[in-house]
Amino acid sequence: HGANAFACGTGQVTSTGTQGVALGRGTVSGAYGIAGASGTASGYCSVAFGEGSVASNTCATALGGKTTASGSCSFAAGDYGAQSEIDTGAVKPTEAKGLSCAAMGRYCVAGTAPGAIGAIATGWGCEAPYGGSLACGTLNNTDGFDGATDTTIPRLLVGTGHNSSMTRETGLLVMGDGKVYVKGIGGYDGTNFGAAGVQSLQEVIASLIP
Repeated sequence: HGANAFACGTGQVTSTGTQGVALGRGTVSGAYGIAGASGTASGYCSVAFGEGSVASNTCATALGGKTTASGSCSFAAGDYGAQSEIDTGAVKPTEAKGLSCAAMGRYCVAGTAPGAIGAIATGWGCEAPYGGSLACGTLNNTDGFDGATDTTIPRLLVGTGHNSSMTRETGLLVMGDGKVYVKGIGGYDGTNFGAAGVQSLQEVIASLIP
């Protein structure tokens, strides 16, 4: 329906965006968007391929099963996983929410904090809420960072959680001020950042130097 738009496939195939391309049950409403396999490209120059994938912002790309790229220039790719696991509340469908954020894998979410830019989450159940943060591995823990400043937000979170029990922990944590926390050192157990008595790796090393 859009000017110079193209639609091809069976079932619901709609291309209402200017020069949009919709294939195989895809829906395009954003100008110059491309969608296929029941994906929805509603953002300008957005791309959505995969069952239920949604690219809703400018130059956003969503690939795979029910992934969402809602941030401008964001990228989301992965599979939906199991509804029963999502229903526990421990994980969420893969989404890249902030500007230039990327989420890749199963249940990975990036850029949920206000104004987040350039966050990356990859792996299984990983969350990178803050701008410039990278979360990887399995089910990293993000507790204790509410109201974090530029120097104290987490920059690297290596998840060592357990998907069998849906428990979260971060085995290696690097903060914006450079402090490093390692599970099993300085009283840090992968979940208790900010707790009384927990020491960074630098503090532990300093205490050992005469």
